[in-house]
Amino acid sequence: FSNKITKRGLKMKLRSEQKRFVEYAAESLRDNRFAICEAPTAFGKTISALALAKELLKKAPNKRVIIATASNSLAKEILNEAKRYENELPSFALGVGKSNYLDVNKIVGGITLDLDRDRALKAIEELKAEYDFVFIDEFLDLMDVVDQGKRDFYKDRLAMTDSNSDNFLPYQIQITNYSYLLLQIMYGEYERLYNPNDTYFIFDEVQEFLNLAELTLNSKFSLYSYYLNVKALNERIRYDSVCPSSIKKTVEKEYLRAESLYKIHSKPGNNKTETDRKECLSKAKALYSVLFGETVTREFERSVRRLLEKYGIGEAKYMVRVIEEGKATLNSEDIYISYSKERGYISFQTYTRNIDGLLAVRFWNRLNNFCGVTATALTGMDTQSYDPYTRLGINIKHKSVEYEDKITGERKNYEVSSKLDKIRFIRKFKGVLSPDQAVCVINPNEFIVDDEERFSKYVSYIASRISDKNAMILAGGYDEVNTLKEKLSALTNIPITVAAPNRSQTNVIADFKKTGGILIGTRNYATGVNLTGKQLEQLFITKLPYPQFSTKKWIDLKERNTAAYWKKMNTEMTLTFRQAIGRLIRTPTDKGELYILDGRYNSKQIKNVLDYFVKQVSIIIN
Repeated sequence: FSNKITKRGLKMKLRSEQKRFVEYAAESLRDNRFAICEAPTAFGKTISALALAKELLKKAPNKRVIIATASNSLAKEILNEAKRYENELPSFALGVGKSNYLDVNKIVGGITLDLDRDRALKAIEELKAEYDFVFIDEFLDLMDVVDQGKRDFYKDRLAMTDSNSDNFLPYQIQITNYSYLLLQIMYGEYERLYNPNDTYFIFDEVQEFLNLAELTLNSKFSLYSYYLNVKALNERIRYDSVCPSSIKKTVEKEYLRAESLYKIHSKPGNNKTETDRKECLSKAKALYSVLFGETVTREFERSVRRLLEKYGIGEAKYMVRVIEEGKATLNSEDIYISYSKERGYISFQTYTRNIDGLLAVRFWNRLNNFCGVTATALTGMDTQSYDPYTRLGINIKHKSVEYEDKITGERKNYEVSSKLDKIRFIRKFKGVLSPDQAVCVINPNEFIVDDEERFSKYVSYIASRISDKNAMILAGGYDEVNTLKEKLSALTNIPITVAAPNRSQTNVIADFKKTGGILIGTRNYATGVNLTGKQLEQLFITKLPYPQFSTKKWIDLKERNTAAYWKKMNTEMTLTFRQAIGRLIRTPTDKGELYILDGRYNSKQIKNVLDYFVKQVSIIIN
């Protein structure tokens, strides 16, 4: 818990609407129902979830409550809130898996892995000032390690190695994240850890569940990651007097080869995703042959395993894992290839053909109850819609599904029973914010296709509206962010902070808080930004936050059924749009101005729906 928490031992005081939520959700969970509740920004979802856990355990003290959320930082916030009311709650603890915790001793002891050691120690000092533990993700954010390949590399080496998950079991309220929960229930000892007959499940920020499931359940492999790991192993044994010279030569040879292969495959590309199955399988097979099929690579693998088994070289353990993951990924029948100019290398990634079926069989079928809480459950005006449930992979029809088992690699058919009789329609609860806290101006003109003309008009309008108020501009990708910055800089002397592919959102927001002025972010800044009062008084949306989907699943859907593709795209955009406009008004005293500049807002397919949600948070004046 936070060492900075000064108000502890408080008594829970719920508003009448929060009490209604607790009563409704407790009834649903005790009846073994599935319920999603929509509670708006500033509702007090965290204290309400804890009060719900307290109410459930009061009548069933031998059961447990799992509170799961989308990220470690959100889980930590729930833990802190629980600490404030510790005298009123049953026992509680946070557990997200050992791989999420930084082993501080590894940094203090001298492991730097090309990280700036002084900066790393300063980051640890900052994080330890608030908590008795350090999450690796938050540490890497402060270090501005954004590239996923590097993050994985550092996580492997800096994570805690000893698990204490059994110590987690006695606690009645267990706080965790979706990724850890997914793996434990789908592929772990779920009956021991989360016996469905003895457990109530509360999901916070439930709209993020599917995104986390897709990230958690699929694998990836890149030559860049392979190269980083061979390089680290080579540096580790180069001057090791115990390691045989023959193994040193083998590892050094593979390091030079990996470096050459990585550079060949990292030439600037067009950021295109390759999804043609025959082409992807052919390239994956070719790379597999080069990396793992030749005599020289088999000799390298034998050397690595010898380093681990005979000489106990820790770096060899990570190399073995990378080799095994590479083989599994490149051998998969469900694979596609992506290239990102931000990352600068290609990745081979697996995908789950039927993620809904997989979740239905191995996750939702193993839960007897569930209550999801979010500010943005609905994507339309109909509360009696099953869409929020089907989006999460909760099955509402009897059907047969096929998927590849992650453990055995076999493709199997499963009969899935309907959860329709368990589902309760979405229940909306009233918040404390008022629409008259903000005004909204919507561009009535059609979308301007020409980029230069569109950006010029947007920038002129934004410059005419911004004065001494702090503002955030939500754009599309990084190219648009930089274009807006360049054009705005020519019209105003106001400080401008921008999102960048090599900077974490944490550090960008910290910079903006120091300077104020204008923050220009990508669609990712529609979530996770909490700026209150005068920290943010104007929000400009230059582009509706449609997802930048470049995965096999979405490309296949677009080719197979364009109408279904756009329906799902509009669904995801609406959820993110609701999150985005929720950045402006965070507390009952906030005031703000919302400007929606994207002309696509006025299209018949989405205008009525978006108007409906905008009116919940602001007054449309034009």
